[in-house]
Amino acid sequence: VLGVVATLVVTPIVVVVLWVGYVVLFVGVVVPAAAERAGGVLRVFADAAIGVTRMLDGVALSSVRVPTVSWVWTLVATVVLLALFRTGRRAQARSWGAVGVIVLWLGVEWAGSAGLSRGVSVRLDSLAVGDGSCHIVRSGNDTLVWDCGTLSSGMDGVRLGRSLRAIGVWRAGTAVVTHPDIDHFGSMPDLVPVLGIRTVLVSARFVEQAKEEVEGPAAVFLREMERQGVRVRVVSAGDAFAFGRGRLEFVSPPLGAAWTRDNEHSLVAQLTVSSSRADGEGRTERAVLLTGDVQDDGLRWIAQERPELRADVLEVPHHGSALAESVMWVHGLRPRVAVQSTGPSRAGDARWSRLRSEIAWYTTCEDGAAWAEIRSDGTVRSGAVRR
Repeated sequence: VLGVVATLVVTPIVVVVLWVGYVVLFVGVVVPAAAERAGGVLRVFADAAIGVTRMLDGVALSSVRVPTVSWVWTLVATVVLLALFRTGRRAQARSWGAVGVIVLWLGVEWAGSAGLSRGVSVRLDSLAVGDGSCHIVRSGNDTLVWDCGTLSSGMDGVRLGRSLRAIGVWRAGTAVVTHPDIDHFGSMPDLVPVLGIRTVLVSARFVEQAKEEVEGPAAVFLREMERQGVRVRVVSAGDAFAFGRGRLEFVSPPLGAAWTRDNEHSLVAQLTVSSSRADGEGRTERAVLLTGDVQDDGLRWIAQERPELRADVLEVPHHGSALAESVMWVHGLRPRVAVQSTGPSRAGDARWSRLRSEIAWYTTCEDGAAWAEIRSDGTVRSGAVRR
């Protein structure tokens, strides 16, 4: 119903935008000097159309996600429908039986593609974006984007959108930008309209840098979020909220930390879920630890303040840079699965060799997009897909 209302509201505005566009084009050809001013008028109407669309998109139940279906189902369903049209009223019982089979088949395909598989408490997907990071965390009905940026070319919103659709990600209300390095947030503005992101969580250091460098990447990003109507919220160590079947807690940095490097101020968060023990004896906690580019003073503070911290699934800090503090900290965590999101420059460092031989270790530039799941019985599964 809301889709019909949205169409009735937006369509007249779009028609006006098109007509204004034609006029601007004509003016630009006839009077080139007036083209820029005429273009400003067009931008006003275009921004109005975009604003109304986003406002309606934010209303509950304004859109319905329809999962994709296989090409085999599409082909068979088309043949069956054509056969029904051909037979018309003379359609026999077996024709309607075929329709019933098609409908049941559709239900099976939709059930298989809707959200997380049955029995999965948490899933982490790490896209292969080259020199950068883009992680998707899902639990229950909640989806979170943890960083999304790259220094590699060709990773635009369209390509990212296709990759996300391929793994069943359609909406994500919240995103986290761990620190003000563009390889962690450069692609985020493209994802806002694709995923309907409404809130972005950043560190205090991110906002400070935006104020210090008003034309720098962090400041430009914050202005773009404001333009797109996205709320930006500062978080720090101790902030926590319910997420799907678990709890997401920010571990670092503490407010007021006087560390020198931006990486040291990187947001670090732990997502914990309670799972049944595989032997049926009570319950146990499993955890995903997301680290951004944390290093040096940030890691030392975490090790001192949170010695009990653990991780079954780990984002390797700073794309797997084998700094002494990082190597020691990760070895102490003893994760079951580690994901290193990086380009070729940091892949295969010998200082990680022992740990790579002992656990499931995925390097995105070599293995492709990596995934890890914590299941409701406490077991951990993982793998990678190279396309």
